[in-house]
Amino acid sequence: MGSLFDDWLDGESRKWAAHRHLEAQRQRPARDARRAMPRRLLDHGTATAENLRAAVPVPPGVNPKAFGAVPGPLALARIIRSDGLVRPGRPVVRA
Repeated sequence: MGSLFDDWLDGESRKWAAHRHLEAQRQRPARDARRAMPRRLLDHGTATAENLRAAVPVPPGVNPKAFGAVPGPLALARIIRSDGLVRPGRPVVRA
């Protein structure tokens, strides 16, 4: 039986694998959003996935959840850091 930490670690690794897969399938929107995020931070001080969806058009057939893969590499590179969580404004996101 694994520990809670092992379960958490497994979940985190699966999440990162899913984000890498999404990014490989949807490189352009993720790249455009990754460029928009620092600009948004410089202009407004904060950035959320909803801000990025408003700034970067989501092509037909691309799930907006692909924007979840945007901040990870920027945070790993220490370009950005989390300043807390914001409850999404769209009900469909909270469902």
